Amino acid sequence: MRPGRARLFSGMALIFAALLGWSAFATLVVQAQSVDDGRSGRLVAVFPPGTSRQATLDQLTSTDARLVKDSFLPFVWTLYGDEPDLAGRLRQSGAIGVFPDTGLFQCLSLEL
Repeated sequence: MRPGRARLFSGMALIFAALLGWSAFATLVVQAQSVDDGRSGRLVAVFPPGTSRQATLDQLTSTDARLVKDSFLPFVWTLYGDEPDLAGRLRQSGAIGVFPDTGLFQCLSLEL
């Protein structure tokens, strides 16, 4: 193998390893921050990307949650509810993740 190709493959392997490591780290952070189904209060709900705003709002009507704000990401919503099991109801309505409105997820819910 020529030296140029070996360097190219080494560089590609390094980039792949970095992306794999970042993905594993991001997965651990997201799993660690996820709230249990019994949680209520102010929460950030993440819905599948590509879901229309109206479809998400229609799904949220069954949760008895109050919309606090949407974000610059159209599938991230900050919601509030006093009744127990808000996180579970959000998941049942289609949310792929429910997180506390702090730290990283508070940043994701910023408005522009």
